[in-house]
Amino acid sequence: MGSTIAESYIRLVFRTSRVLREPPDIDAKLFAQHPQIFAMWHDSYQELLRVKGCRQVSDSASLAEAALMLLGDDGARMTMQANAEAAIATMSGALDRTVLELERFLPPREAKA
Repeated sequence: MGSTIAESYIRLVFRTSRVLREPPDIDAKLFAQHPQIFAMWHDSYQELLRVKGCRQVSDSASLAEAALMLLGDDGARMTMQANAEAAIATMSGALDRTVLELERFLPPREAKA
């Protein structure tokens, strides 16, 4: 029920609102940063896309469409969530592995007295 109300509200706002962009070129600025922001996590995002644990969007219209679809379809939303959780579970532990690898390059720790 909550999803239906949220979906209806988003549709109402989307249909009755004028999109105001401040500054006017905000989309260009944000999307220009996209490759730099997500480049570090490229493999993770590719895996999420591969297992359908996320949906790629390219602009505000496709984001709104994806949000409305997920809010209106509990089964699709739950499937995407389960797929994402399964993919993320296989990626866990990266921080611990990274720290172990980096510790090899650090000077030995001094013993505490």
